[in-house]
Amino acid sequence: FGENVVLPFTIYIYALPPLLQWLCAEWLEDKDGSIYNKLVSGLQTKTGEENIALWNLSRLVRKSNWLKSLALEDNISDPLMRLQEHEDGRTFSPEFRKFLAAYGHRGGAERDAYHPRWHHQPGLIFEAMRPMLDIEDHESPEAHEVKLREQMLMTRGAMEAKLSGSTFGPSQVAFFKWFVDLVQDYFYYRDFERFYNDKTMSRSRDLYSHIAKRFLKKGLLEIDEDIFFLGRQEMLLADRGDLTASQVAVRVRSRRRTFEKYSDREPPKYIRGWTFFDDDVVNADGALVGIAASSGRVTGRARVCRKLSEISKVKKGDILITVATDPGWTTVFSIIGGLVVETGGVVAHAVMISREYGLPCVSNLGRACDLIPDGALITVDGSTGHVMILDDLVGDSL
Repeated sequence: FGENVVLPFTIYIYALPPLLQWLCAEWLEDKDGSIYNKLVSGLQTKTGEENIALWNLSRLVRKSNWLKSLALEDNISDPLMRLQEHEDGRTFSPEFRKFLAAYGHRGGAERDAYHPRWHHQPGLIFEAMRPMLDIEDHESPEAHEVKLREQMLMTRGAMEAKLSGSTFGPSQVAFFKWFVDLVQDYFYYRDFERFYNDKTMSRSRDLYSHIAKRFLKKGLLEIDEDIFFLGRQEMLLADRGDLTASQVAVRVRSRRRTFEKYSDREPPKYIRGWTFFDDDVVNADGALVGIAASSGRVTGRARVCRKLSEISKVKKGDILITVATDPGWTTVFSIIGGLVVETGGVVAHAVMISREYGLPCVSNLGRACDLIPDGALITVDGSTGHVMILDDLVGDSL
C-alpha cells in the first residue's frame, strides 16, 4: 500500500471503517465506539470548507437588517437581482458570487440531475444559511472543527501511548499509526469524491437544460423540465424528427404522473415475491430502537425535516430527525446536537458525517419521522441505538 496506490472505493466503504472499529474494540477496549469516533472526527474535508464559507457569508448577512430580511424570505426569486436593490446587497454581492463560483454545484439529492443545484436556484443558499443566523460568532464551524481536531490528536496520542506498553508495543503502534492514517485519508477521499461527483451531476443538468431550450424552440416540449422525462435515445429521435411533439407529450405526461405519484413515497426495505415489508419498529422499555451508529448521548428538541427544503427551521442544539442525508444537509451538522435517520447502516452518509462531527447518531429507525413528534424533547443514545421520547410538548420550541 504505497503512497501512490489507490484502493478501490468499495474496499474503503465496506472494509476500512469497520476494521478500525474492530481494532479499537480489540486492542483498546473501545466497547461503545467512542474512541473510534474521536479518531475519525475533526478531519479537514471539502464539505467542511464549504460549511465554513457558508458560515462566513452568514456573518455578513447578520450585520445587515436588509440582508437578514431577504434571507428569511421563502422562495426568493432571482436573488442576484434582488441584491442590487440595496447598498448592503450590492456590497454583499461579490462575496455571494464568489461562494457560488466555488460551491454552486452543491445542493440536495446530488445523485439526480433533475434536482437544481445552488447555482441554478441561488435562493437555496439563503435557506441553507438560515439556521446559522442566530448563532454567535464564537460558535463557528471552524472553531468546532478545531476543537474536534485537537480531540482527535489527543486521542491518537493517548492510544499510541497505551499500545506502546503492550507485549508487541512497537509493532502495534506502527500498525495503528499507519491504519488510522489510511482510514482518515479515505474519509477525506470519500468526501472529495462526493464533492466532484456533484460537479459532474450539475454539468449534466446544464447539458439537459441546453437541450430543453432547443426543444422548446422546436415546440417539442411544454416546459423545460419535461426534458428529464425523456431517455437519451428518445432525445436523439426527437432531435432528428423521428418523434413528433405529440408523441413526446404522451411519454412525458405519463412519466410525470408516475413520478409525482411515487415522489413522496418511501420504498420498502424488503421485497419477497410480490410482498413488500419493512422491519418492525422495536420498542424497548419505552424507547425506540435503531442501529447504534455514532456514540454519545444527547437530550434536545426533535426537529423533523423530511426534505432538505425544511432545513431552515433547525435551531442550535436540535436533534435532526430525517429519512436520510446527503452533502446538502451538512450545513447544519455543526449546529445540531444529534441525529436520527430512518434508513442507512454503519457506512451511510448520515452515520459517517455524524462521526466526523462527533455527533450521537441512531440510524435505521423506521418511520422515525412519524413516530417522533416535531418539537418533542428526546434523548438519543448513539451507543445503544435507543431514542427516548421524554415529552411531546412543542410549545414555543417550533
